[in-house]
Amino acid sequence: MTVVPNKKSKILDTEAAPVSRQGGKRNPEFGARLLSALAGREQATVARNIGVTRSTVGEWVRGSMPAGDKLLRLADELAVQARWLATGEGPRYDPADNDWVSFYKYDLLAFSEYGKPDSDEVVPLRKELLGRWVGVPNLWLATMPSDAAPEIAREGDLLLCSNPELQLIDGRAYAFILDGRVLVRRVQFGTSGLLLKVGRGDPDPVVISPEDIDRLYPIARILAAIVLQPV
Repeated sequence: MTVVPNKKSKILDTEAAPVSRQGGKRNPEFGARLLSALAGREQATVARNIGVTRSTVGEWVRGSMPAGDKLLRLADELAVQARWLATGEGPRYDPADNDWVSFYKYDLLAFSEYGKPDSDEVVPLRKELLGRWVGVPNLWLATMPSDAAPEIAREGDLLLCSNPELQLIDGRAYAFILDGRVLVRRVQFGTSGLLLKVGRGDPDPVVISPEDIDRLYPIARILAAIVLQPV
């Protein structure tokens, strides 16, 4: 799904760092690491499992640092290394932990008709988030580039992707390049051509006639979206 958060701007030295309700200055880098480690899990569930309130976990996501014992319980619950969670140093998770799998993450907006862009960003995900896609080869991740197709995913959601099939599948979601623009749409075969829909009930889909099909270049099949939990 994430999950990997967007890059954060550094707090300038001339600005006061925000103060946590729990006391002390906020650490936005810690909050970003925690949001990534949550990977779409319900904050209320995590809070219950480690013996704190939902609002406490929300404060942590906003950059408040937990006390030492709570940090250890939090890291254990999320199956990440406490040192990485607290400081960003060292490995994120135990390489021997079989509950995790890593994927390359790509920028959909950087694709072209010639294929994937280069990527050196590797994102670990808990296998429990993948459901029936666990073990499927050649999967990769991307970030939903906009809110244009909210029934598929919202902007910033993490997308689990595979390379598109030679023959598109009716009713499935894909990312396309159309006239130099990246679109995420659900496909439907119609009498007038291929319909690209923002959702199943889209009253005004993009229609690609058989004569214009060469304008359309599929770059990914969207298998699932990992949704970030709002705070």
